[in-house]
Amino acid sequence: EEGEEEGEQPSGGVLHASAAVANAGSSAQTICVAFSLSPPGGGRLLAAASTAAVSVPPGGRATVSLALSVAEPEVWSAASPHLYTVHAAVMQSGCASSSSSSSASAS
Repeated sequence: EEGEEEGEQPSGGVLHASAAVANAGSSAQTICVAFSLSPPGGGRLLAAASTAAVSVPPGGRATVSLALSVAEPEVWSAASPHLYTVHAAVMQSGCASSSSSSSASAS
């Protein structure tokens, strides 16, 4: 953040998340992807949001993206790597059809 002293924690951050979705079916599917962010070590969700509905053609792919605001992220360093967990759930007709998670670091 602009105007912060060296060594100070940032007051906020943004996580840019994206997911590639494939449709192996024989008809177009309308989906959205819900992303959520958990802190290092687990605990309450820090941020959550869903993408707008996207139509994925039969045999096709779509990439969806969004930005999650994080109020007070812990800064990552080699000495103290704060790893967050990002969860992504593909929603079809209002219910989760699949989900996955991976680790991310704040910078």
